[in-house]
Amino acid sequence: KNFNIIANPNYLKKYDIIDNYVLSGKNYIQFFKIQGDSIYDFGKLIYDDLSDTTDSFKDEYEKIIKEIIDN
Repeated sequence: KNFNIIANPNYLKKYDIIDNYVLSGKNYIQFFKIQGDSIYDFGKLIYDDLSDTTDSFKDEYEKIIKEIIDN
């Protein structure tokens, strides 16, 4: 159920979660997990401003992955 709400899904086998990178007016990534026959939205979102300082984007991405795995 609700898998269609995830634009550009990308399964991260190592973490057993799904992320997605959405290209729009503001590019962003969200995080989801398949639970039974439904999708769970972690409610985490990272905006990518496409600036040259991509380290902050990568740091935020890794921070959220760690939060999800730890919980």
